[in-house]
Amino acid sequence: MNYGVGVDVMLGQWFFVGAEHLMRDVSTDNASIIRFGGNIDSATLRAGIKF
Repeated sequence: MNYGVGVDVMLGQWFFVGAEHLMRDVSTDNASIIRFGGNIDSATLRAGIKF
């Protein structure tokens, strides 16, 4: 399962900055041979040009 929140803010007519925080639950509960469990959190900062 993935869930998170993010926002982009325009700085003038062409430029933007943004931030995002994502959380991922990657635990498995099936009968596979390889089992993995845990959570992965990530934070992202970005800047760009919209045209």
